[in-house]
Amino acid sequence: MNTHPIIAEGTKLTDGTVKWFSERLGYGFIEVDGEEVFIHRTTLNQFGLNRLLIDDIVKVTVTDSPRGAIVDTLFGIERAPVDSSRIATAPAANEHVAYVKFFNETRGYGFVEVEGYDQDIFVHARMIEENGLSTIYTDQNLLVTIEDGEKGYQIKTIRLLINDDAKTDED
Repeated sequence: MNTHPIIAEGTKLTDGTVKWFSERLGYGFIEVDGEEVFIHRTTLNQFGLNRLLIDDIVKVTVTDSPRGAIVDTLFGIERAPVDSSRIATAPAANEHVAYVKFFNETRGYGFVEVEGYDQDIFVHARMIEENGLSTIYTDQNLLVTIEDGEKGYQIKTIRLLINDDAKTDED
């Protein structure tokens, strides 16, 4: 069984830009040549993905259906790098150091442990994306600001915390 998509002779590959994709609904739309084209989660699953982010650039083949144009096959994805303003080596005055205890990318949520707080704080994929990141990972260090929300504390902003004094195995 071939696990890689095959480009049939005469097939036209085209680039598209993700306009939106809902993990919960399992579909979204990309813009190809000024038109919206439907994309379903099964197309992503065949490529090994669970979700797309707004402004991802995708390389696809498009076919017509009775309901309009749909993505037939996904061949590639290009995601913008994290903006350098979303990365820091030390917290700003209003930020707290946080540690990702758990994050499930498929379900789109997780929990972080934040210095100075006695409870884990819920974080949703939507908040991560609104802060210019594509995802976070279990055991990752972050810088966050917290606000008191409707259901308790919640993450307001997220930045990646990196250690620029990283030790090597030789140290």
